[in-house]
Parts: sequence; C-alpha cells; structure tokens
Amino acid sequence: MLGLEERDIAERPLWVNTGTEQLIVPLASEAAVRRVRVRADLLAQMRSAEGHSQAYVFASAGAGLLARFFFPKGSAVLEDPATGSATANLGGWCLAMQRTLPCEYEISQGEYTGRPSALRLRVDRIQQTLEHELSGDGEAWHDPATGDEGDVLPVRTVQSSQYGWCRDFAEHIRATGRAYSLLGTGCRNPSGIWSIVALAPARNGSS
Repeated sequence: MLGLEERDIAERPLWVNTGTEQLIVPLASEAAVRRVRVRADLLAQMRSAEGHSQAYVFASAGAGLLARFFFPKGSAVLEDPATGSATANLGGWCLAMQRTLPCEYEISQGEYTGRPSALRLRVDRIQQTLEHELSGDGEAWHDPATGDEGDVLPVRTVQSSQYGWCRDFAEHIRATGRAYSLLGTGCRNPSGIWSIVALAPARNGSS
C-alpha cells in the first residue's frame, strides 16, 4: 500500500480515532517517509470500521518528526499539508503504545505538497490519569526537561449527553518558583483518548 518494504515499518500500526479514524503508521527512518508512494487501489481496500481509508506515516527526523498524510479522492490519492486530526491521533497512538509521558514532538508535514507546515503535539499525564486512576486517587508527574512537577486528581465521573463519559479533575502545578491549581473536565472518545473540554484556575479553597 505504501510502496515500502516490511523492514521500513518500525512499530505496530494502529487504527486510532480521536474524532476521525485513521491508520497511524510508524516508520523506521526519515528516508522511509520520503520514499512512500501510496497505491490508490490498495489504500481503498484498507478501510477502518467507519469506512475511512486514510493513512498517516511518521518517523524521527532530527529533533522532531517528519510526517505525511494520505487520503483518497475519487480514483486518486491526495496528500494533506497539515493534518490536525492525524496529529491528535498520533497522540492516541503514543498512549496506546504506552510511551513515556509527557510525549512532545515538533512535526514537519507538507513538504511534498509544496506547503511545508509545522505542528506541535504534547500528550501529558492528565490523559493517563483520567483513564486509569479511581476518583480520589491522584498521580504525580514530573517534566525532566523543565523541572516542573505536580499531580492530577480525578474528582468524579459523569456521563454527558454531549460528550459521553467525562471526569472532573484537579491539577496542582509547581513551576518556575510558583504553585497554582486548575480545575477541569476531560471526556473520553471511542479510542480511549481524553480531550479537555473545560479548564480554569481554581478559586481559593476549591482545590
């Protein structure tokens, strides 16, 4: 489908859905990303449960990632210069593969469309805590790159008619010589990815 050899695939490809289901394919090298030549007939056969035929490939490139996104249009395959939905799905792939958090990348995309773009991805401890911790059980985090630290405490779980299953949480942060707290709500999509739908500073005495 991608015009590559088996050794060019670095880790397990996954269908991920943080809004639109896409096939996330980790490649072994920047060179492999550049060699991708998608066959339209084979891409059309690779469909998700929702009937999508979309593929996102990526690999390490210098200090960041190089990525490309392909989708069908009629009998042709088009390449997108900047795909926010696929960047979000890459975050879901990181969680599914249990990457060390926070997981943060600068992503280059669009070079082969003549419209180079830069995107940024950060997946932090909040998503993991909301997925695995019971209400009232907090989890501490530490960012070795900045020295910032804190903890996330799920408070309650509710079912929303708009978002489905959601959890209220409190986050206490100690960064650059000051401490503060945030109150928020995260909601879970079908791929198990938690999106923050509300976040605000905690008032005194509320966290």
